Amino acid sequence: MSKSILALAALVWAAAAEGAVFTVGPHGAYLRLQDGLDAAAPLAGSHEVRIEAGVHTDPVELYDCCAGRVVVSGGWDDTFTSPSGGTTVLDGLGTHRVLDLFVRRGELSLRSFTVRGGYVETIPHATASTFGAGLDGRVRGSGVLELSFVTFVSNRIHAAILEPSSAIGAGAALDVFESGQLRMLNTTFRANLITEGPGADLVAGFGAGAWVSLRGKGQADVRRSTFRENRLEGDGYVGGAGLHVASRTVESVAQVRENVFTKNLVVVAPEGTPAASGLSVEARGATSRVVVEARRNRFATNRGGAQVNLFAYGGAGIVAGDSLVAAGTHDGMTAQALAGSAVRLVNLTSVGNAGAGVRATGVGSVFNSIAFGNTPETVLGASVTRGFNLEGVDPLFAPGSGYLLSAASPARDAGTNAPPGDLGSLDLDLGPRVVGPRVDVGADEFKP
Repeated sequence: MSKSILALAALVWAAAAEGAVFTVGPHGAYLRLQDGLDAAAPLAGSHEVRIEAGVHTDPVELYDCCAGRVVVSGGWDDTFTSPSGGTTVLDGLGTHRVLDLFVRRGELSLRSFTVRGGYVETIPHATASTFGAGLDGRVRGSGVLELSFVTFVSNRIHAAILEPSSAIGAGAALDVFESGQLRMLNTTFRANLITEGPGADLVAGFGAGAWVSLRGKGQADVRRSTFRENRLEGDGYVGGAGLHVASRTVESVAQVRENVFTKNLVVVAPEGTPAASGLSVEARGATSRVVVEARRNRFATNRGGAQVNLFAYGGAGIVAGDSLVAAGTHDGMTAQALAGSAVRLVNLTSVGNAGAGVRATGVGSVFNSIAFGNTPETVLGASVTRGFNLEGVDPLFAPGSGYLLSAASPARDAGTNAPPGDLGSLDLDLGPRVVGPRVDVGADEFKP
C-alpha cells in the first residue's frame, strides 16, 4: 500500500475518532471483537473500534446497534496508532457465520478488513431461508450500514438436506427496510459459494457474492465494488452469482454504479433454466418510478447464464446504461418488464457474447447501444422500442483498447441526446457523457 493511501486512510480514521477508541486484539483493551462492539454500540456520539492485524476467529452477534456512530476498522498495528499493521481477517474457519448484525438506529461503518471462511447450512424452506455465511446484516428504522474496503472471500452456504431449501447471500445478505440505508463502497466479493450436496433440493438461491433487499423506504448505494469468481448452484429459481438486488416497494431505491463483475459462475439443473451469472435485479413498484438504476458497470466472462438479468413488475422502472457486457457464455443482458413496468437500456456496449447481446421482452427500450459479435445481436419483443443503435455493425474499436471507440468509429456522434431512460451524467470511464454535438453510441464516449 502506498504512503499516500496510508496517509489518506489515517486522516479518515482520525476524523472518525471524535469519541472513545476501543481496541481489539492481543494487545488491545478487548481480546474479542464482540466485546469491543458491545462496549461501543450503546454510546451516543461517534466512536471507533480498532482491530489489530491478524486472524480473529470468534463469531460476532450485534442485535441493537447503534446509539450513535461506530466505525469498525482493521489493519492496525499493535500500538493501535497506525492502520498499516497488515491485514485483519475475521475467519469463520468453515464452521460458523462470521458476522450477524442488526442496525436499528445510528450508523455502523465497517472498514478495511477481510471476512473469510463463513459457513452455514440451509434449513427447510418451509421454515425460513438461510442468509449470509460471511455477513447476515439487517438495517431498519433510521439505521445506516456502511461497508468500505471490506473483502468477503470463501464464505459458503451449503444445501445438504433432502427437503426443499433456499440460500441467500453467501458473502453478505443485506436486508434494508423502513428508512434504513446501505452504502457498499469499494467492497470485494470473491470466491463465495452457494453449493448443493448430493440429493439436496435447493429450490431458490440468490447472490453467491452478495444479496441486497430493499423494502419500505430502504435505500442502497452499491458502488466501485468487485464481484469475482463467485459460484451459485441450484436446481430451482436462482440468480446473481455475483450480486442480486431486490427492490420491493415504490419508495425504495437502489443505485448500482461503477462495479466490476467477472468470472462469476451459475450452475443450474436442468441446464437452460433462466439464471444470471453476474447481476440480477428484481424490482417491484406501483407508479412507473425508477427504483433501480445500474450505470457504468463492467461485466466480462461471467458464465452459466446471462451476465445481467433485469426483471420489473408491479409498475417498477429499471434503467441500465453506460455499461460494458462482454465475452459471456450465454446472453449478455436480458430484460423483462410485466404490464405497467418498464426496463430502459441506454448506451450499452454488448460484444462477444455466445448468446444474444441484448434480449428484452415486455415494455422497454434499447437506445444508443452497440451489439456486435453476439449470437444473435439482439432479440427484442414487439413492445420494446429501439433507436440509434449499432447492431451487427463493426463499431471499429481502437486496437487493444478494451472496447474504446476509435476516431473512425461509426458510433461517434450517432446517438440521441434524449433517449428513454435519459443519458447518464458520465460515460463508462467517468468522462463526459457527451463530447461533441451528439452522444456517441455505446458505453464509452470518444475523447479526441
